[in-house]
Amino acid sequence: MPRKRKLGNFFWQFGKLKLTAGSSVDAERNAEVNAIPYVQCRKCAKVLTYDKRKVGTSCQSATPSGTTPIGRFLKSASVPLAVKQEITVKCADFACRDLRPFETVAGDGFVALAQAFTSVGVKYGKVSAKDVIPHPTTVSRRVTDVTAKVRQETVIPEIRNCFNKCGGGITTDMWTKSYRQLSYITVTVHYITEEWKLVERVVATREFDPDLRHTGGNI
Repeated sequence: MPRKRKLGNFFWQFGKLKLTAGSSVDAERNAEVNAIPYVQCRKCAKVLTYDKRKVGTSCQSATPSGTTPIGRFLKSASVPLAVKQEITVKCADFACRDLRPFETVAGDGFVALAQAFTSVGVKYGKVSAKDVIPHPTTVSRRVTDVTAKVRQETVIPEIRNCFNKCGGGITTDMWTKSYRQLSYITVTVHYITEEWKLVERVVATREFDPDLRHTGGNI
């Protein structure tokens, strides 16, 4: 049973990690003998190996001495083919149920979301997806903050850098919403990155004054 011990200003949980290769009695016995002592921070969940012979009672550092990142002792997990096939079926089911393009599962955003779910499972064990996925309204409230951060930290610096070096183009598109007769204008920038990749970014969409004519000066 893991126990708690205070080192410096942090609480650490101690235990032993057993690495088994198979389910035989001999495999279990070898795993018990070769178990790796570990220590885990109860604040950030960081896991390190632990050698009590190298830790004194006067240790005041944030990380106890005599520790090593436990990842050095672990091999990268390989996902069985059967599991990959099951995930493929789930992806197909997702695309059909929610009417999403198949390319959705290859998008950077989807991959980042899937990785976040995987990390939650590793850290907290098996949990219900409904307990993790936020309500759509909660997501919509965060969109403005997320887009503002991406625009300031990524988009604007990239556009400025490319325009200063190679230049670029700006186009506009206008349309009218027939039901309420509201006009809108969208501004899109086009440029080529240092990797010679053509990029098109919509930088703004605004309502256009219906009393103004669609002339170059007004636009």
